[in-house]
Amino acid sequence: MTPRWLLGALVAGLAIGGLVWLPSRALSLLLPGSAECLVWRGTVWRGACEDLQWQSVSAGEVRWAMRVPSSIAVLPALELQWRRADSHLSTRLIVTGLRTLRLDTLRADFAFATLRESLPGPVISQWSLPRAGRLQLDGVSITLQTTGGGVWAPTRLSGTVRGRDLTAPETATPLGDFEGVLDQGATDNAPVIARLRDLGGPLRLRGELVWQPGEARYRLTAQVQGRTPATRQLLETLGPAAVDGTRELSLEGEF
Repeated sequence: MTPRWLLGALVAGLAIGGLVWLPSRALSLLLPGSAECLVWRGTVWRGACEDLQWQSVSAGEVRWAMRVPSSIAVLPALELQWRRADSHLSTRLIVTGLRTLRLDTLRADFAFATLRESLPGPVISQWSLPRAGRLQLDGVSITLQTTGGGVWAPTRLSGTVRGRDLTAPETATPLGDFEGVLDQGATDNAPVIARLRDLGGPLRLRGELVWQPGEARYRLTAQVQGRTPATRQLLETLGPAAVDGTRELSLEGEF
């Protein structure tokens, strides 16, 4: 056992010991100026912010716990949980390289109304969040990379996304429940394709959403068909229906 190895082990032990015993309030130094925590609990290694404020808006409760590094990680894995009212999120953050990190086993169930209450007005208008329904994430994995400047961009996506109790933006016509299964090629930055389908309800839908990582553009192509008088009337703006009653929907845009 060399002196260099002993020194490295000592430094690592002191660093981990500091994280285990350092009060969670020390993390306030890492918060952006627009955020503050009113109630801190626990330590840096395992703790909670029980009242997170973002631009004077109550953003709910955040809990965290660090875990022993895995074989692919360069730092301890960080397990995060967020909750506010009837919405929650949990994930594990793994640093896999100097410029790469991964959000693993991401699960969430958001009420759009609660999410709107948890975010400042400028963020809500930029994201164009719906006013009704829910967003659910099941086993989603997101790999993020940065080239510097503090900007992180996703390079790989997988998992399942569901929208529940969705309504048309302007008419509030009930549309039903939908699911998108994320499918991506074997390499980073390959196009992400979400296979879309309805889960029963007023609107029948089959299609795909294509997004190229690194670009803020998407393309949606789908076949839709109304199952109720209200949705059939809503779809008349898309033009004449085919013999089987379906219509082609094609959208491109930015986010």
